[in-house]
Amino acid sequence: MKIRYIFIYSLLLLNNNFSNQLKAQQPDKFKFVEYFNLACDYSLAKKIDSADILLRESLKYASADNLNSYLFDLDIDTLRKSKYWPIIHKIIDFIVKKKYPNIDYEYIALLNRVHLLNRIGGLAKVKESQKLFDSVVSAKGLPFLSRVTKYGSKVVKLICVHYVDTFSDKKYLKLANDLLEKGELDSSEYPYIIDRYNIARNLPQIYGTNCIESSNNVLEFYPIIDILTIESRRKKFGLISILEEIELNEKVNNYVYTNKEIFDVIRKKRK
Repeated sequence: MKIRYIFIYSLLLLNNNFSNQLKAQQPDKFKFVEYFNLACDYSLAKKIDSADILLRESLKYASADNLNSYLFDLDIDTLRKSKYWPIIHKIIDFIVKKKYPNIDYEYIALLNRVHLLNRIGGLAKVKESQKLFDSVVSAKGLPFLSRVTKYGSKVVKLICVHYVDTFSDKKYLKLANDLLEKGELDSSEYPYIIDRYNIARNLPQIYGTNCIESSNNVLEFYPIIDILTIESRRKKFGLISILEEIELNEKVNNYVYTNKEIFDVIRKKRK
């Protein structure tokens, strides 16, 4: 069995009802994904002129936090190596620096190496990624949100949550707490770190971000403290309602939750 963090994949995979609701709420996000994915398709097909047009169209709807897609998505490697990229990068840089004027692209590239190593999986690779992360932080300083954007906070979360032994000396938990106190961590990543820390110590989770996968796509929530107030706790850190997240994951990813009835108290409270 393995731990599964609850998250939502591409919103474009949602069925019509959810898709229409979210398109109305976040039209730019949908437009960005639509044009970026098309640019990826044309880049993979080595139709660079079309890829360039579509990627520039995606930039009309991009936010500063789409940076990692432009810098690291392998599907646009061909476009990145083309004559069009210097101009595209200038546009991206203009968008990003409006929100992150102190951005450090070199630091983000180093964190991407950590990310890729961490994603391979297995305890040995995770430990290797942690050592690399430690060396990067030692050389570059703390991974402040203002320097490494939300992508950097995502890497911090991965370093924190992967495997129980991560928390053996609490140094990564302390790092996350220090960054959060300074306003230098994407706060939506913090609940995943705290829940994983509690689970590692056989304590109930606080935000409902972790499940155990007993078999393929069959999930069970780890114990959660005080179900009645979980929605307000999640909202504080920018997470959507646990009920909405369950429903989205069931429809998007075909997950089956074996104990979702624990949230019936919230449904009754809403009625």
